[in-house]
Amino acid sequence: MRNKKIKIVAYSIFVYLILSLLTSLYLYNDFQNQKEIAVEQIQNESTRQLAYTHHEYKELSIRIANTLDLLSNSRPLYDYFLYPSMRVKQAVESSWLRLVLAEKFFSKLELIDSKGVRQFSFIYNENNDDAIKVIKDKSSISHDDLEILSELDEGAIFSEGIVLNRDLAESGVYEPMMKLAIPIDAFGLRKGYVLAELNDTSIINVIRFSPTLSISPSMVNQNGYYLLTDNQNEVFGHLINGREAETLKAKNPELWRLMSSDKIGSIYLSDSIYSFYQFSITANKPNKKAYFLLHYPKEELDEVFYTIQLEIIEEASLLFLLLGLIVIPFGVLLTLWDKSNLESQLAKSALEGMSAVVITDKHQRIIKVNSAFTSISGFTSLEAIGKSTFDVLNSNSEQFQKRLENWKKVNDLGAWQGEIEVLSKSGEELSLLVRIKVVKKKTKEIQYYIISYIDISKRKALEKELRYLSEKDSLSDCWNRRKFEFELEKQTLLTNRYYPAHQCCLAILDIDWFKRINDTQGHEVGDKVIKLVADVLKQSSRETDFVARIGGEEFAIIMPHTELKSAEMVVNRLRVAISQLDDYQVTISGGLTDIGISHRNAYKCADIALYESKANGRNTISICTSLDDLA
Repeated sequence: MRNKKIKIVAYSIFVYLILSLLTSLYLYNDFQNQKEIAVEQIQNESTRQLAYTHHEYKELSIRIANTLDLLSNSRPLYDYFLYPSMRVKQAVESSWLRLVLAEKFFSKLELIDSKGVRQFSFIYNENNDDAIKVIKDKSSISHDDLEILSELDEGAIFSEGIVLNRDLAESGVYEPMMKLAIPIDAFGLRKGYVLAELNDTSIINVIRFSPTLSISPSMVNQNGYYLLTDNQNEVFGHLINGREAETLKAKNPELWRLMSSDKIGSIYLSDSIYSFYQFSITANKPNKKAYFLLHYPKEELDEVFYTIQLEIIEEASLLFLLLGLIVIPFGVLLTLWDKSNLESQLAKSALEGMSAVVITDKHQRIIKVNSAFTSISGFTSLEAIGKSTFDVLNSNSEQFQKRLENWKKVNDLGAWQGEIEVLSKSGEELSLLVRIKVVKKKTKEIQYYIISYIDISKRKALEKELRYLSEKDSLSDCWNRRKFEFELEKQTLLTNRYYPAHQCCLAILDIDWFKRINDTQGHEVGDKVIKLVADVLKQSSRETDFVARIGGEEFAIIMPHTELKSAEMVVNRLRVAISQLDDYQVTISGGLTDIGISHRNAYKCADIALYESKANGRNTISICTSLDDLA
């Protein structure tokens, strides 16, 4: 009996050691796989981050270009040069000051005449959110720069991209900046130029913002020199004496060879991850390329690997404890052996933090679920078993097709992870993060599928709400300027494609004598007036109309499926409704146009009509059609 006990103990210890060795090998392999997956996820996230950065940089460029185009083609600016007067000058300066304070990305906005003489400029101070005016004095730009500007075509924007701030460099501070210029042409004659500067803060806020990663991108020019990076001792090596060697081409030649051959890529090199994205630094110089570069250093990777290692250690501790408990009664071990594969996989899934778990057979019929899954789906365990996941979690036709494609990937790759949109038993819309693993027999035949679900519906709803708030004007609760520009461009494309079936009109409305209201009654009353006007526009316009606040006291209405005559009736009805407000005596002036082939021309045309309404005494609506001569 004693020998038998010793034999059982010895055999149990032997089995325990064998199983421990196999478990250790498995955990080590799992650790390596998770490291590879983590590197791949970081590379994918880095590439998406750089694509996002490029998108934001492009959006900033378009926004600046649109703003400069509107400035250079505004009627008051034409009057400034053609019919100069103190009233016109004050109007232009006032509108420029409001623009600088509202947009905040211009550190300097300057008007010069065709000879390069500064008329006036505004310099924005981000510390106190104010701008100061610089009066007319000596020539603002060099003779060589003026020669370059004089050769620009009408409406063309000149920029050399991101350059060194020479004024600060003289004091030993090396920061990037961006300079832009656009000509002012009236009746075929060059009258002057609008000059704009963006400081390093405006550029950094766009380029270096990351919605997901804690690491910000750098910018590198086509010769490998840094234009923007965390290490200020590396920037502008091609312009600053003593920094000639601070180039990516010399410090990391293997990475530079890859960047020179591929436009977009990512590489795991020297225990670090490098991701890059090539782009044209200025639209007028498409061959002058640059790169966004994201460096995920070894220290950051080590933290990720350390987290994975802790999870593996925790998993190993539990597994070894489990092994110790089941090998002592050797008979129990033999009894449990047949089903240990399924149970161990279920335990592993739970250890990896999967909140809701489903196990199906090779035909994708559910054979086991946990309580978290029944809570998410609304089905009890008895209702779910025997059905497929498509029967328990319904989807629309588009999502159904995507889920079928996901299952093909599972069978091809052995695993899949992603997001799906489904309906619970009660019809509630759910956003789920899904991870599917294949469990195979020794013969490589599929035995089970282990599926985990994490409910991310609240996070998705929050993201949707944040997107909505980012497109709304906080004071008036109307759509903001950015959303308006997107909608105007969208309606222009629809009109061009489906005309005359799809017609659309644009109205720009401005509260009359609003500055007088602010000056005499205070900004608090001014805000109330803006809210009252916004409420009337939203409540009295049609459901299909798009109402936006695009400036201080300026609103815009996009009216889809509306001819110009009908649009005039709508806008005049709104004008009358506002003039009959009980609380304050308020009127509006408006400019109306039909949307033609260009959203810029539509905006310009409506703006001209608004200017005409102001000139004709206010509280009226003027029309400028898309066929009118805008010159």
